[in-house]
Amino acid sequence: MEGCYVYWTDQQDPKAAPLKGTIAFFNEGDVPVGYSPASVLVSQAGFTEELRGLITSNTKVADLDSYGAWDVFSGVFARIGGIMEHRPFYIKYLLNTFDVHFANGLSHLEIRALIGTGGMGDLTDLDGHRWSGSDVVATYLEAFETWKSLSPSHSNFTFKIIVSNSRSAPPRKHMEDLALAMDLRREFPDFVVGFDSVSEEDTNHRTLDYVDVFLNSKEEMKKSGLTLPLFLHDGESQDRNNTDMVDAVLLDCPRIGHGFNDAFFFPAVRDEIKAKGTALEICPISNQVLRYVESLESHPGVALALDGVQITLSNDDPGVFGYTGVTYDWWGVTMAWYLDLRSLKTLAKNSLIFSALNQTEKATSIEHWEQEWNAYLALFAESATTLVV
Repeated sequence: MEGCYVYWTDQQDPKAAPLKGTIAFFNEGDVPVGYSPASVLVSQAGFTEELRGLITSNTKVADLDSYGAWDVFSGVFARIGGIMEHRPFYIKYLLNTFDVHFANGLSHLEIRALIGTGGMGDLTDLDGHRWSGSDVVATYLEAFETWKSLSPSHSNFTFKIIVSNSRSAPPRKHMEDLALAMDLRREFPDFVVGFDSVSEEDTNHRTLDYVDVFLNSKEEMKKSGLTLPLFLHDGESQDRNNTDMVDAVLLDCPRIGHGFNDAFFFPAVRDEIKAKGTALEICPISNQVLRYVESLESHPGVALALDGVQITLSNDDPGVFGYTGVTYDWWGVTMAWYLDLRSLKTLAKNSLIFSALNQTEKATSIEHWEQEWNAYLALFAESATTLVV
């Protein structure tokens, strides 16, 4: 794209910024030292391969623990942050996101969208415009409506966002971000469906640090009749002292992102999850790449599911890990957990049952999915009969 530059200078000081491979947009004449036009660099031998290695996780994390893997992961985010805040690029990114997941067979998509106070998640362009808060939400809607208009086959696809901030935010900033999310929920009640705090869990704030903020906001919403479900990013840890999931359960999260450590280590937490019907969003490849599990075969998700915990299968920053969509996550656990057709149907249907769609949308979506599932089985049975004959 026009105005795209890459910082392509070897660092003498690894702590210096920007990192080699940092991508950003600048007007000609405002380009900082060390940045070169992407259109020029792409013709250089080895550039594409080296850049891909800098902006995706790869075998270099294989021998690291989760903390080391997160260091690599954080470096990737630092390199792509500038390009992801450029609104014209981000719209193209969203269009591709819808294409990829539609091609993977999805009919509903929920994205955690980083939108907060103090410029968090703001979008910009080369003309000096800035989009914040509700304007960022409107950008997601604009991209989705544009994509839906491209083909009649997109008409049954649904899309929602979960407004998110970072776990690095102190409680006061967290309160401001949550207040913004509540305002966005009021403005876009059918599109903004929840709130979350993302980022590395073990090195950032505990959910307990935010409990007062959550409880106060719940009381405020109760008075005004507003609802904003919490889909908290908790339990992505190997630390038995990490009790974030305990607080997530007590806060009545309908779904918990990752959620595998306390549910696995502490039977009382697991029993409460089952009693409340809370679903866990299992992200298999992410959990393995970030070294929370050694292999998919040993992933606690399968034991939790067999014990009656409701789970869904999701991806988590797949582009950073060098793949797209959710098919690889599904294929990985199908092989590792020896899933049969009945298990696959349950997991697929769970994605809609535990979605943030309203009741009318959910009923319509499940009915449409059932029709497609039955059509698939009929085609499969016909193929099998043909092979037998």
